[in-house]
Amino acid sequence: MAVSPPLVKARSTAELSAVMAHEAAHFSGGDTLYSAMAAPVFHGLQTSVRELGAMRGGRGSLAVAISALQLPSLHLLIACAMYFHSITMIISRSGEPRADWVAAHAFGKEAFCGALRKTVEIASDYPESMKRLKWKMRAACSPRTPSSSATRP
Repeated sequence: MAVSPPLVKARSTAELSAVMAHEAAHFSGGDTLYSAMAAPVFHGLQTSVRELGAMRGGRGSLAVAISALQLPSLHLLIACAMYFHSITMIISRSGEPRADWVAAHAFGKEAFCGALRKTVEIASDYPESMKRLKWKMRAACSPRTPSSSATRP
């Protein structure tokens, strides 16, 4: 859990409380358990790719033959790492709606949406993050019918 100092300074107490409630909800919802188990596996895959890639090279026909034999393994490890990363991202994003719900219900939709808006304003220097934040802000802060706003996602 991390909140950068510029984002802390820009938020009101209620907005900062909503952010902290959102982050704490990831812990109470068990979202961090998968990350704790997955991190060593992902690190191992990355290390294997790096080490196998570093072994390639050299001169002579033996080095070329070894590199050619390593190539399928290297590609398989890269594919596994990419697949593992994709699955990890899907799983980590699955806890976001619950964390949003907890924050909005604990400190109010206005505080939660205000914190999101300020995050979007401050984070404009980070284009990839902006796409996700703008989508999240539209999804979480758009007007809903009274019956749908009372239900938990």
